[in-house]
Amino acid sequence: MIVLSNNGWFIPSIEPTEQRLLLQYYSRKYGTTIYHSINMSPSYIIQNGKVIWEDKKSSEKGRTP
Repeated sequence: MIVLSNNGWFIPSIEPTEQRLLLQYYSRKYGTTIYHSINMSPSYIIQNGKVIWEDKKSSEKGRTP
């Protein structure tokens, strides 16, 4: 599954964490891999409920790669 997010969260916000937890839950529940591309937070890949890769570069000052 491919998920694209246009996240314009107010800082500080729990929304990015809540979104990641929900995606981890559904990945585990349905046994799917989720590729999550985000413009204001690090993008990541979730497989079987675990984050297996995270783009550390895009976390610098909220910029995208």
